[in-house]
Amino acid sequence: MAAIALHETASGTSKAVVTKNNPGGLMGSDGLMQFSTLEEGLASMGKTLHNRIITDGKVSINKLGSVYAPLGAENDPTNLNAHWVPTITAIVSALGGLTMNCTVESGEFAQPIPNVQVNSNYGVRIHPITGEIDNHQGVDFACSNPDPIYAAKDGKVVYAEFPSSYPTNTYGNIVVIAHANNLFTTYAHLSRISVEVGQEIDQLEVIGQCGTTGNSTGDHLHFEIQTDEMFGTRLNPMSYLTSEDPE
Repeated sequence: MAAIALHETASGTSKAVVTKNNPGGLMGSDGLMQFSTLEEGLASMGKTLHNRIITDGKVSINKLGSVYAPLGAENDPTNLNAHWVPTITAIVSALGGLTMNCTVESGEFAQPIPNVQVNSNYGVRIHPITGEIDNHQGVDFACSNPDPIYAAKDGKVVYAEFPSSYPTNTYGNIVVIAHANNLFTTYAHLSRISVEVGQEIDQLEVIGQCGTTGNSTGDHLHFEIQTDEMFGTRLNPMSYLTSEDPE
């Protein structure tokens, strides 16, 4: 909702929001709708967005774009609507991603780097290298070489090297740990690997150092949680993490 409001109002500067209290660019039979207060305009925008997502099932940015900015619309002769989805995606990413503030801390996994910010959330984003919309299958944590990287949970190391072939070589130096209940954690772009395949690991044991190996634009940790098999179905890591500090 925030991303759409920022886009529709040119970051709060358009006449629609300044003179009509209309942050969602909502249209009526006489053109842009007029609201008495900004709160009223926000409430109407929220109701409209709720109806599109919950009632109509437009549960992704792409699907919402088909309503807010349909391609080939008669009132869009210069095809400006083609920019709606990429722009909204970029703003969503800048605001913290679609999973921000929607986490459930189960306590099962500790955060592999304590007390740092998330640079890129799990889910839809603009890829920092290709500039294309993609599905980020993990979480990027801020860190700098040689910050230590900790095991999120006890388990056994099943992979610890720089993969030689695509697509896993994009991870750079990578460690994968197998845990109970057919779950795996992945730690990518490491500058140094401190463990070996077959090694039993305790929770919060150091497994390597932060780095920028592989496809990376700078020092950070790309962290994934998978199920069923190594490099299998990716899960949202933020649903499993706590912020427990290493001793």
